Amino acid sequence: MLYKIQNTGQAVDLFVDGVQYFISRHEIKNTENENLVEEAKKYAGIRIIELYEEMNYFELLKIARQRGIEIKKKVKKNELVKMLRRE
Repeated sequence: MLYKIQNTGQAVDLFVDGVQYFISRHEIKNTENENLVEEAKKYAGIRIIELYEEMNYFELLKIARQRGIEIKKKVKKNELVKMLRRE
């Protein structure tokens, strides 16, 4: 999964798996590291956005199946993104 971490609060140092990540004020950082995302969620002012639009169709189908979304017919990528966002 691809995430965008957006910091609108104060600058923070995050320590994840022995690595320090510095996220300054008004910084936007893209990551696939789910541990970093979980740590960033603990801070006020940090917003996490799942970037479905930048993933390929088959990755989106896999996520939909993992979440139990039933897909009976072939759907377009933009429709699949809408289904995932509604959940």
